[in-house]
Amino acid sequence: MEGVAFSGHQAPELLVKGVGLTPADAISIVTRNSAEALGKTASFVVLNANPLDDITNTRRIDDLYLHGHRVDRDMIQRTNLPGVVSTSTGGGE
Repeated sequence: MEGVAFSGHQAPELLVKGVGLTPADAISIVTRNSAEALGKTASFVVLNANPLDDITNTRRIDDLYLHGHRVDRDMIQRTNLPGVVSTSTGGGE
């Protein structure tokens, strides 16, 4: 699949819709397991909707925390961090 790139949200969606995993398993694989493989500790994202109900809800980011500190959403937009862009329309501020 040369030349194909995936956003951070597409991987769990493909695992659920294409492979048949549960949303919980897909989220575990792409977050905690990936962080452990890299020797990193997981930070976390606060969502507006439950990704266990619909895996595309991983796109509904309300807040982001890195190393226990809340990251300003405006800063995320200014720095254009790939895969970390809020698509929510409210809350968290």
